[in-house]
Amino acid sequence: MPSLDLISAAQSINDSITEKYSVAKANDKIAALIEEEIRVWRSNVRGEIRRNFPFWEEESKLSAWREKIPFEGLNEQLPAFLDDYSRFCSLIGHPFNKHFWGKELQQILQPKKSNKTVNKNSAVTCMLLLNEWQKTLDQTRSEWELRLIEEQRLALLKKLEQLLDLLQELDEQLQLLGLDTGLLIDFSAGRLNDQDISQLKRLMTYMAQDPGVRQLCNLLGKMRQFEASARLEKATVSCSY
Repeated sequence: MPSLDLISAAQSINDSITEKYSVAKANDKIAALIEEEIRVWRSNVRGEIRRNFPFWEEESKLSAWREKIPFEGLNEQLPAFLDDYSRFCSLIGHPFNKHFWGKELQQILQPKKSNKTVNKNSAVTCMLLLNEWQKTLDQTRSEWELRLIEEQRLALLKKLEQLLDLLQELDEQLQLLGLDTGLLIDFSAGRLNDQDISQLKRLMTYMAQDPGVRQLCNLLGKMRQFEASARLEKATVSCSY
């Protein structure tokens, strides 16, 4: 499930970006840039999931109990087993059914039945405890992974939106000049680093503040509108015949 959630999160980032920014669909280089950012993001988040699970010690402890229980005395091991699970529940704020497990432990440690029956009950109790701990651990891991993926998804989305706000504005300005965004920005590395983004911000500031550039963009914009009107008028006249 976590891998599918990661894939879904990556898809939601791409869908959100392409829906909001026309330049992300119209410009192949920018679309490839976004795709690469998301691919790297998925790889980084997957690595963080593997490395940074906060309860890996408890996970290892459970694995050790799972290997130990079938071979060592169940009656002697059960109190320590219960203590470990109780501490794990306390650590994550999960309710520990002290009454139920205490009753199970008492029946095993103070038996009124034959040793054979007690050993059987011990085995059943240990399996119940193993399954309960595994279920709680799986739920804890799943919730942690979902929170991590969502936090990282929002962080990447914010980063891409800040970048695309600049790229879309730049692309619109350059289209008025008849230029391609790729002429002023090097997309060959596949990703934009902090220096590239700083350069992009400086370029946008220059284009927004320089009177000559603004005047040229306005003039070209009016020329484009005039050309579009002329083509429409010509088409209308042709259709009338």
